[in-house]
Amino acid sequence: KCDWSSDVCSSDLDDSVRGFGTDVGLPQSSVTSLVQTRDGYLWLGTFGGLARFDGHQFDVHRSRAGQGPSSDRILALAEDDQAQLWIGTEDAGVSVYRAGGFERLGLCDGRCRVTSLVVQGARVLAVTDAGLFAIDARSSAATRLGADAAYDFGAIDRAGDVVIGSRTALWALRADGLQPLPKPGSL
Repeated sequence: KCDWSSDVCSSDLDDSVRGFGTDVGLPQSSVTSLVQTRDGYLWLGTFGGLARFDGHQFDVHRSRAGQGPSSDRILALAEDDQAQLWIGTEDAGVSVYRAGGFERLGLCDGRCRVTSLVVQGARVLAVTDAGLFAIDARSSAATRLGADAAYDFGAIDRAGDVVIGSRTALWALRADGLQPLPKPGSL
């Protein structure tokens, strides 16, 4: 049993689980993405905004008046090797949090759905419903990779290769572009 107002718990277990919701500052109760940055903060993406958690309280960032991320509907988060936080949204493309401020990128005219962000060295890959984009982490310049197609996810496999997927196929990102991967059973 726990009294959350005083953080006093009695239990037979050594550890306890504490829930956090909108009643204590989380902007929305459904968390869509989560990343712990190297400075120790936990960043949570929700459909009500972006929240930074320090272990005690939430600092909420919303997309009001040109400040904050490009949308409150966050789908993907990633931290690059420069400790910059990349934010993919459901309806307004990509933003980056660096040096204490947000930069909204013009990627896909700020209208695409970003389903995944994959950090690969000095670039961030944005997997979107408008295509795959490589973003230079230093300049924020974006380049389209491959066809103008809807992609659903991106990940780095055990070998360190980037794999991009859609509802119908998988591709490996190679130096010469996206190469289709064979379907299971077709080898």
